[in-house]
Amino acid sequence: MSKAQTYKYEADMEQLMHLIAHSMYSDQEAFVRELISNAADAKEKYDLLSLKEGLEPQDHCIYVDVDKDKRSFVIKDTGVGMSHDEIVAHLGTVAKSGTKTFLSKLKEAKEDQKSSLIGQFGIGFYSSFVVADKVTVHSRKAGSPEDQAVLWSSDGIANYSVAYENKSEVGTTVTLHLREDESLDKFLQHWQVRQIIANWSNHLDIPVMMAKQGEDESGYEQVNDANALWAQEPKEISEEAYQNFYQALTHDSGQAMTYDHKHVQTMNVAFTSLMYIPAKAPMDIYFRDYSKKGLKLYVSRVFIMDEAEQFLPSYLRFVKGVIDCGDLPLNVSREMLQSNAKIKSIKSSCTKQVLKMVAKLAKDKADDFKTFWNEFGAVLKEGAAQDFSNRDAILKLLRFNSTQGSMVSLDDYVKNMKEGQDKIYYLIAENEQIAKHSPHVERYRQKGYDVLLLTDRVDPFMMNTLKDYESKQFHSVAQPDDAVKDEKLEKASEEAQKEHQGDIDRIKAVLSEKVSDVKFTARLVSAPSSMVAGSDEMSPHMYRLLKESGQPVPEFKPVLELNPKHTLVKKLLAEQSDKAFEQISLVLFDQALLSEGGQLDDPNVFIERMNELLA
Repeated sequence: MSKAQTYKYEADMEQLMHLIAHSMYSDQEAFVRELISNAADAKEKYDLLSLKEGLEPQDHCIYVDVDKDKRSFVIKDTGVGMSHDEIVAHLGTVAKSGTKTFLSKLKEAKEDQKSSLIGQFGIGFYSSFVVADKVTVHSRKAGSPEDQAVLWSSDGIANYSVAYENKSEVGTTVTLHLREDESLDKFLQHWQVRQIIANWSNHLDIPVMMAKQGEDESGYEQVNDANALWAQEPKEISEEAYQNFYQALTHDSGQAMTYDHKHVQTMNVAFTSLMYIPAKAPMDIYFRDYSKKGLKLYVSRVFIMDEAEQFLPSYLRFVKGVIDCGDLPLNVSREMLQSNAKIKSIKSSCTKQVLKMVAKLAKDKADDFKTFWNEFGAVLKEGAAQDFSNRDAILKLLRFNSTQGSMVSLDDYVKNMKEGQDKIYYLIAENEQIAKHSPHVERYRQKGYDVLLLTDRVDPFMMNTLKDYESKQFHSVAQPDDAVKDEKLEKASEEAQKEHQGDIDRIKAVLSEKVSDVKFTARLVSAPSSMVAGSDEMSPHMYRLLKESGQPVPEFKPVLELNPKHTLVKKLLAEQSDKAFEQISLVLFDQALLSEGGQLDDPNVFIERMNELLA
């Protein structure tokens, strides 16, 4: 071994190395991923260089060894290795990317080869100092003689040394001397290291080997799969293999409802996506802190992030799968994605991919789509309210119950509209039972119009953003509508209003704390009363939703509409007793409130009033 030369890191390097070791990586295990990834890079470089310079092909492996007594963690590869100058340049200078330089030279040489190298991040090696107080790198460059191997050593603080030392095999051995810290002992346990490798580097396209365990065991065995299902061509993968991968990915004991696998090339990024729609929604899908959302992110088969939310909008949070891209802008620790045009492009492509998956279900597998809608329909509606760029595609996927059917699409509704009908009618209600018997739909049902019944919590917010579909305006049947007006009934209602204005004022006085106005209406058929929002006010249903969610809401006083032809209303108008008049007025208000899905302040009081009326 030659005498070691000592080098000082570049200016401010001491502070930067401290930052790397103590602040940059949130997970200690990251160093295993980074060093194995670097070893895989070295294998890729060797293979590419062998094409150009005729190096002898090798069956590459990465070897990982741990020694409790020495507190050492060793990763050895059979890759391209590094020369003295390369070690000084790349290990002595943070964020210099040898891989980028290497690929640039290949490009200049017009080598028509592609590489899945990930070394462009340039700083992964220094994650070693998160766990180690000394790191040595023993490397021999491919094509160089044994006596030109290099030994690099550093404590990661201020200096590093480089010396020549013989090495019989081409490649690099990195040895970490772990600090005396109990939290690092897991990196000296064989079974735990195997688990860490399986988590971070299971799909790398190179075998990772560890020593066999057991008294009679010797030699090494492979501890990773070295196979990424998503990297294969879809036509080569069986249904069983796709479903097995889904179960391993999600720990779901059942099968996915559907999946889609694509190798995508856009104008600015190439990536692979494999996405699954589960057959059942998780219990916590509507919680704000929904814990398992997003896709698994890999960069050239190296696991980076478990729940990457950046690649799908929140309304597709039920989708499971994998994204693999060889060129993503990660921060120096690879742990946080930076926002840029490439990520936006992947997100746009993946969103459209999922919506096409759902559309294909709707077209080809009606039963499966019905299951999908029952499980995820309300979540998809969030997209109609949020995702303007994909709104048209989402609207075609929406399904509704209506007064005339179930699983009604907007296309079906428009196709079956009555002659002359120019609006899409809907009613937002607490549940389907309340909606079907709502006084608001009576006149529409009588005239043969279909009304969509919206009962999901997201519906009020969705409908606030939707104006029309296929040039047909959306219209709430809780609001006045000329299409269902009956001139004869309207005239009779107006005359009754004038005739009984004094009675109406009495009712308003009784209900002054509850309503903003009382008026007669011709819109009711069999119901005696109904409740509608006043001018420029939110609906009763929206008011309840906001109040239940803890949102600040203004004082709410709806308009009480009365059916002048109903027996109970006629009784009220004929009532002379102030007490009975008050009781009937309050019953009519409570009935209207109940028909809207509201809750009474005291149901027992309502029962008493009803009993008095019946008596």
